[in-house]
Formats: sequence, C-alpha cells, structure tokens
Amino acid sequence: DGVYLSSMKRVDFSSVPESATRSTEFLVCASDPAQNEVVVLSRTWNRAYPDPRVLLRIPREQWVWREKDDVLAAEYGSALLHPEGTSVMYVLYDAEKEYSYLSEQSLETTEHAYRDAGIPRTSQGNHIIPGTVQYTPNGAELLYWRKREGTGAELWKIATEDSEINGIRILSGVVGEDYALSPDGEMLAVQYDDAQGGAPQVVIVQVRTGTIVDRLGEGTVSRHAWHPTEDYLLMQQSLYIDGAIKPQLVAVNVKDTEQRVVVTRREGGVTSAYAISPDGEHLAVVSGGTEFPSVVVLEWDALDLEL
Repeated sequence: DGVYLSSMKRVDFSSVPESATRSTEFLVCASDPAQNEVVVLSRTWNRAYPDPRVLLRIPREQWVWREKDDVLAAEYGSALLHPEGTSVMYVLYDAEKEYSYLSEQSLETTEHAYRDAGIPRTSQGNHIIPGTVQYTPNGAELLYWRKREGTGAELWKIATEDSEINGIRILSGVVGEDYALSPDGEMLAVQYDDAQGGAPQVVIVQVRTGTIVDRLGEGTVSRHAWHPTEDYLLMQQSLYIDGAIKPQLVAVNVKDTEQRVVVTRREGGVTSAYAISPDGEHLAVVSGGTEFPSVVVLEWDALDLEL
C-alpha cells in the first residue's frame, strides 16, 4: 500500500464504545509525497494495514499550515474521531485566506470510496491550535483553543453534529500545552494567565459557564490528569525536596483543594508527560533529569493519599 508506506505524521487513539459501529477503529493520518497530498484512513486493531477506503484526501497545503524548510513544525492539521464513532473533526487550513478551521465529516454512510472534507464548523479568525481539540466524554461538545494577539489563547466550545458555527468562548488567557477534562465533562483544569503580572497558575473552570471555581497555584497539567473517580487531580509543581527544587507530581483533593499530597519524590524530578490510566489503577510519568528518559509506573492504591 503506497499510502501506508509513505511518511507517517501522526496517529491518534480514541476510546470508542463497543456498541458503536466503528468501535474497533482508529485514525491514521499520512503524507503522500508522490501526490503532495495528505490522506486520512481508518484502521482496525486486528489488522496490519489501514482500510483502503480513504476518509479524506486533500492537498498538503490544506493540512499543513506551518512549515520551515519543508519540515513539519509542531502545529499542523489533525483528525479526531467522535467518541461514538459517528463523525471525524478535522483541523484544516485555507491556504488562500490563511486561516485554520474546524470541519466535521459524517461517517454515518458506510458505503463510500472517497469522502469530502465535511462541513466547516468555524469561520475565519485566529488560528485554531490542533493539539488542543478534544471532545467532552459524552461527545456532545468539542473544546478547542484559538490563538490570540500577544501571548496565550482562548478556550472555546462548540456543540457537535449540529449547525452551530464557532460556538462560544469559555475563557481567555489559557496557556501551556494541554488541559484536563473531568470524567463527567463538567469541569476542566488548565494553566491560566490572568495578565496581572504574576506567573501562570492552574485553575479549575466550569465548562458550562467558563467560571473559575478554584485556583491551584503555579504548575502544569496533562490531558490525563484527572482520576476517573473525580476525587483527585494530578498537577506538576516545582517543589523543594532533599535540598533541591525539582518538578514533582502533586495529588490535589478536588473536593478540598487545600488538601494536597506529593506523589513523586524523584531526585531528578519528573516531566510534564504523565497520565492516569482509564481504570484509575495506575499512574505513569516520565522521569526528568536523566540522560535517557524512562517511564515510571506507580500503582494508584499504593499511593499514600491520606493526610
């Protein structure tokens, strides 16, 4: 398969219910240098090659919108499968008008050879940051960041599988590389800059209203920072331990955010790459301060979270 053997740029994984028609599939996005195109295909877990039916095939300039010497930068298009497997949300780029936008493609029709890019869900405006696009757990809404003038970005939400355009802005001033949605999709934790001159801090925001309900201080969060019980949120903070200041993981009791427990005490600290497993039984984090980074896996029940 010429497409499969071409240059792979990104593979995204989504948890799709077993009852969904596409529960065994994930998306493969690849660059086809021979045709100067990007193709998106689906692939089942038990097959070595993608489905030959292409979901999307577009000119490369509509997918990649930031390049330097023909090398992909950190910001480029993406494809995200709806939690129910009913549609795909793409981040595409209008090369003529020079702006990125969201496009929703229905997968309800199973008989197809090639599909169009779907229906635009956002209008011309500040660039959409591809890596920040994620669905709420029930798939009813999709969250995304737009760049803004100066530093930081704006957090937006839009109803999925609807005719709504752009949606509404939830919060302006989000920074960092990621944010964490609570398991019920009602709250999120994100790094926030209030433009008052202080250092950015992690805040908990109500998704429905955009209201900041708690401020957790300086630190960062990963996408998988919320425990599925919703009792704890993990954040990375720089702490003074054993005579040195190093970034460590801290478990915050969401019901009483003053209650916090230091989870890691690594000599070299830890990186911002960490995740709680979907079943809540394990925590994985990449160690910092080492020549060869390693992944440390901890059992959640073995952590002493009692104060």
